[in-house]
Amino acid sequence: ILMARKKTEAKSDSTSVSKAIRMCVDTGKAEFGMKGALSHSAHGQGKLVIVASNAPLDELSDLKKYCALSNLPLYVFGGDSRELGSLCGKPYLVSAMWVSDVGDSPILNMVKK
Repeated sequence: ILMARKKTEAKSDSTSVSKAIRMCVDTGKAEFGMKGALSHSAHGQGKLVIVASNAPLDELSDLKKYCALSNLPLYVFGGDSRELGSLCGKPYLVSAMWVSDVGDSPILNMVKK
């Protein structure tokens, strides 16, 4: 029973994070693409960087390093770039996104947990 409860909690957590990401895109300001995320995180700009689980490892390690140096939260989305793009309402793959304004979304509180 405990295992089933943990799976349900994990599923509801990922669903609520997905809803928060969508709300962030709809009510806040976000840019899409690894190049922009790397550039902005290297300069310490923005509130949050979200990256897909299948992002290229070399770029992901650079992004982790830049985010750590600039105290910028980095969230690795559980789905792949196709799912992240679909969640954001984009007709293309999104491997990374940089958030400058979260809008009405509670995503920052969820990510910092």
